[in-house]
Amino acid sequence: LRSMSDVKELVPEFYCFPEIFLNSNDLPLGSLQDGGIKINDVTLPPWTQKGNAHMFVNTLRKALESEIVSKQLHQWIDLVFGCKQSPESVAASANNLFYYLTYEGAVDINSIPDLTQREATEAQIAHFGQTPSQLFAEPHPSRKPSEFCQVSCFRDMKRLKMIMIPQHVSLGLLNGPVLSVLSSKDSIVVVHAGLTVVKYTVSLVPDGSGLP
Repeated sequence: LRSMSDVKELVPEFYCFPEIFLNSNDLPLGSLQDGGIKINDVTLPPWTQKGNAHMFVNTLRKALESEIVSKQLHQWIDLVFGCKQSPESVAASANNLFYYLTYEGAVDINSIPDLTQREATEAQIAHFGQTPSQLFAEPHPSRKPSEFCQVSCFRDMKRLKMIMIPQHVSLGLLNGPVLSVLSSKDSIVVVHAGLTVVKYTVSLVPDGSGLP
């Protein structure tokens, strides 16, 4: 954990793409040097029920989107983009100090007269990576609890019983994933994966049919 030459992070595919753990095409990946065991699918933790990659990714995704992680999100922003990235004393106290060449503006490549040293510096930056630009100088505010973020477009949820689907709309077209939902004070527009656009008109005054 203290190595300056090794930065551990989980790429986005860990949370959405279980296929990265599976050798679905049965590619010849060789064998382990110590036991000659053939390398195939990634060995996953025992709790994944016999190496179920989909369960593994689904569990990580649920954890990433959980309320407890959301409540800590501002601390990650402080480390990566914010007030705990620099100066050096602050970054060190937060265990967030990286090699100096990774920081923006740490060295002027064009000012290095020795060609060999310049190429070595460029190679170091290219292979080790760069720290993102610091965007915030003050601590980032924490996210509000989910119950304050999920605001309904309906005035009174207790009076909402159903939304009538127009008869001319085929139900088969509505079974695909929803790409976008737009709402206004009197209607809801839903865009489905098949590029089907459906507009639901909401009455502001109860008309006896159960709509708010």
